[in-house]
Amino acid sequence: METGRFRDLSALFEHAITLDAGGRRRLLERLKNQDAELAIRLAAMLAADDAGADAVAAAIDSIDNSISPALPATIGPFRVLKKLGEGGMGVVYLGLRQTADFEQLLAIKRLNAAVDSELARQRLRIEQRVLASLRHPNIAQFVDGGEDADGTPFVAMEYVEGTALLDHARAQALPTRERVKLFLDLCQAVHFAHQHLVVHRDIKASNVLIDTH
Repeated sequence: METGRFRDLSALFEHAITLDAGGRRRLLERLKNQDAELAIRLAAMLAADDAGADAVAAAIDSIDNSISPALPATIGPFRVLKKLGEGGMGVVYLGLRQTADFEQLLAIKRLNAAVDSELARQRLRIEQRVLASLRHPNIAQFVDGGEDADGTPFVAMEYVEGTALLDHARAQALPTRERVKLFLDLCQAVHFAHQHLVVHRDIKASNVLIDTH
């Protein structure tokens, strides 16, 4: 992003965080008619701001789908099928690697445009190296990593097609013993990561998937 536009975005963000949910919604509505790209970036920054968590949904909903950025056709050697989710730092896509001999679905993380900077890119490169060193049956496996043509790093991970932890426990009506077993499996995975000096700062039930296979 050019320096001038980054200053504009920063000023808009500083103003937006002083507003209530209704004010943010009105600001984004006005901005999307003037500069759709800035509206998208501002909404992403608000979503990543802890202080604005109470108004994130309103802020994001205020942006019309017509200005949502198009999916990238490819990331590295992978064809992008759809967006799986988005957080403060990155966007995760479902990607497909297809050869004459096999097809493979992957979860591919790339930087959110709103936070793209050399520091953020360096952090994702570090994440590539860290994830490549982890091998545990209850941790999604690193598959590939690299950079797009513009230098944006990406991380390709094993795609887990499953159900969130609590949803799985409720749907299967798991008894207490089985729930505790799942919890201990999770603790073992976290302990393994800690032994390798990896600290996951957003572990919650919705981020833990039970494989359906």
